[in-house]
Amino acid sequence: MKRSKAPLLLGLGCVLAVGMMLYPMASNWLSGQTRSQVITEYETAVEVLDNQATQQALELAQAYNRDLLEQSCSIAGFSVSGAPTPDNNILTALDPTGGGMLATLEIPAIDVILPVYYGTQSTTLTAGLGVVEGSSLPVGGESTHSVLTGHSGMASQKLFTDLHQLEEGDVFYLNILDEMLAYQVIGIYLTLPENAESLQIAKGKDYCTLVTCTPIGVNTHRLLIRGSRIPYE
Repeated sequence: MKRSKAPLLLGLGCVLAVGMMLYPMASNWLSGQTRSQVITEYETAVEVLDNQATQQALELAQAYNRDLLEQSCSIAGFSVSGAPTPDNNILTALDPTGGGMLATLEIPAIDVILPVYYGTQSTTLTAGLGVVEGSSLPVGGESTHSVLTGHSGMASQKLFTDLHQLEEGDVFYLNILDEMLAYQVIGIYLTLPENAESLQIAKGKDYCTLVTCTPIGVNTHRLLIRGSRIPYE
């Protein structure tokens, strides 16, 4: 007598269902391990840099930011028109590992530490966060505004998925070379992609704004978390 295939099919269905449930967790864990390794390599490379090389790299970035302030730039969505592009020697100086990583962003309130790269190409935003082209390089200073963007709602990794949980008063940190910069959240905005006036440089201010798409899966708007520089403690 032939055995029914129903139990076998049911078992396979259960295995597939469990696999689909576990995939996001496993994928996020693997992505996290990869990012942790990249961040560790960055920190190790920074430790062996001499003070002169570090200072020269920061001065190059600060000079670029001063030039940016003098340009007539307009940020529109995720692109910037009229802005100079950093020379390769500037990005190379800020990249001690040669892998393109410029800094790390740490947000204790949502328990994330992410690598920061320059640009908003798809490969960049899969690896971590991107500095929006034409915004200030993330070295801080008067009359600078660095804009960092990242994905939300990806099944394979967390990135900026929990960014909406931040509140005014929360603090996040940028670690670039041997500098640790602290920013306190002073504004949370929901805007259309083309409405980016709040990403402009404000003279005399030191801002860093975190940007992601929202609502998750719909992506019709942008969530902007503006941080203002405070003393690092």
